Amino acid sequence: MEGFEVKTYISEFEKLAERAGLTATNPDTTYLFMKGLTNPVRTNICKKPIYGYHMARAYALDDVLVTRMAQYLIQSQSPIPPRELEKLLSPPIGDSMFGP
Repeated sequence: MEGFEVKTYISEFEKLAERAGLTATNPDTTYLFMKGLTNPVRTNICKKPIYGYHMARAYALDDVLVTRMAQYLIQSQSPIPPRELEKLLSPPIGDSMFGP
C-alpha cells in the first residue's frame, strides 16, 4: 500500500486472497492484510483489538480517513504553501503487499 490508497489496496488484496483460497475468517488473511499496510497505518491499528480481517479492514479505512481529514484541516489553516506542507506530512512509501 502506498500513501492513502487504502481502498485500492483492499480491493486488490481481496481479489488475490480469493484467488489464493483465503477466507475472511482465516487468521492468515488478517496477517497478510496487516503486513501490506504502511507502517503508520499498521502501527495505529495494532493499538486496538483486532478480531479478524473485517475489523482490520475497517480500522485501516478509518485510520486513513482520519489522517486525511487532519491533513486537510492543517493544510487549510497553515501559512505554509500546500506543496511544502504535503512534503512534511507525507507518510513513508515502501511497504509492499506481501513482504519487504
